[in-house]
Amino acid sequence: MEMGKSPFGQFHVVVRGNFLVELEHGKSLELNAGDLIFFPVGSPHALVHSRGGPKKNGMEFYNAHMNGEAIFSEGSENVTLVCGHFEYDWNFKYPFLNNLPKLILLKKEELEWSKSLEFILSQISHEIH
Repeated sequence: MEMGKSPFGQFHVVVRGNFLVELEHGKSLELNAGDLIFFPVGSPHALVHSRGGPKKNGMEFYNAHMNGEAIFSEGSENVTLVCGHFEYDWNFKYPFLNNLPKLILLKKEELEWSKSLEFILSQISHEIH
């Protein structure tokens, strides 16, 4: 799933499986079950099974999923994600946004200390199943 630059903050939580997040300038990160990646100011990125793997536009992916259409015709489902975004009221100045990194990655081990966040993520995951 390819996500271009966006005016929204975006996040992805890995419920099951693992994949790569491709970033600008050829960098990539591996995410595993329990990890959370957050793009506070909508930085471009792609979620792929393997480096250089096939990509679909994020909205194309979303629309196919919402219509119950097969998104990828080959292979089996091996990754489950909870993805979302939130909007800012850009009429208000958010000075702290200028100081945030392009992404924040919290590995499962780092999330375990936060039982509240862990509970919220498990409830979101439960709701979508």
